[in-house]
Amino acid sequence: MTNLLLLILVLAPVAITYFLKANAALGYLALCAGFVLLSLTTNDLQGLLDHTNLVKVSTNLLGLILFIAPPLLTLLITRKNIHGQSNILIQLIPAICLGGLLALIAVPLLNSNVQSRFTGATLWMQLQKIQSWVIGAGTLSSLLLIWFGSFRGLRKR
Repeated sequence: MTNLLLLILVLAPVAITYFLKANAALGYLALCAGFVLLSLTTNDLQGLLDHTNLVKVSTNLLGLILFIAPPLLTLLITRKNIHGQSNILIQLIPAICLGGLLALIAVPLLNSNVQSRFTGATLWMQLQKIQSWVIGAGTLSSLLLIWFGSFRGLRKR
């Protein structure tokens, strides 16, 4: 069951990218920005929320929101942005990496009971083994798609 949930988590960005024709390269980089938000601002935001008593949110839930919202919003905003079947297929590389990195970041944020179920799964162990490849391939493919896609757009004008 946990392997299935991990597979869904990894493949959800691929499905969203393909069916919405969204820009997965921007989505991957937005996930990286969300991870920076998660790493550097979660405690400050949690302190602010606790101090103001506006909303009672656990630190883990706040962290999940901080790093999932940027790529999700980016994929929704960039829908119908990719044209042509070959361009959509090229976007699947950063989309797979987006899903893999999403799983690698999300699972440690879950509570310990749920987390222990995931960390014993075979897919989780495989994801951890290729973690560096997921990050490297996602970053490189995203940057290349953005850099060269931008130059193509400038030449058409």
